[in-house]
Amino acid sequence: MSETWKVRPPYPNWRDYAPALSEYADERIRSSQLPPGKTLAQWYRENESLLQQEPCQRDKNTVAAAALLPLFEKQPENWEAITWLNDGTSHGTRTFARYLGDWRARVPAKYCPILRQIARDFGLEDEPSVPRQSRDTSSGRR
Repeated sequence: MSETWKVRPPYPNWRDYAPALSEYADERIRSSQLPPGKTLAQWYRENESLLQQEPCQRDKNTVAAAALLPLFEKQPENWEAITWLNDGTSHGTRTFARYLGDWRARVPAKYCPILRQIARDFGLEDEPSVPRQSRDTSSGRR
């Protein structure tokens, strides 16, 4: 947004906020790094039960997001996989591995490698998901 707002802000008087957006994002990433010497998988194992009990822990979620960010920066085309993250269908209580497996079942096949990598980074093998749904890859959604 900071780059876009430099040239096309939603409102002309918001152009001056562009640098602040970048500074904010940089600070969030800097303050949300994994502890030194820990992998995402190690960190997740230590925090799994807390996250399962209360998945909306913003600080912990930001640590995970910051750890995964390089995967998406390396291959920006994979950002589109996020559009399939939540489909609005509740499958009851699920493990995080199952949640990732359900996500992988919804995406076009070209995004499966990054989702497998995410599961590996968390130290998980995704659990079998609901059967694959028919996919329309031309529109970006099923």
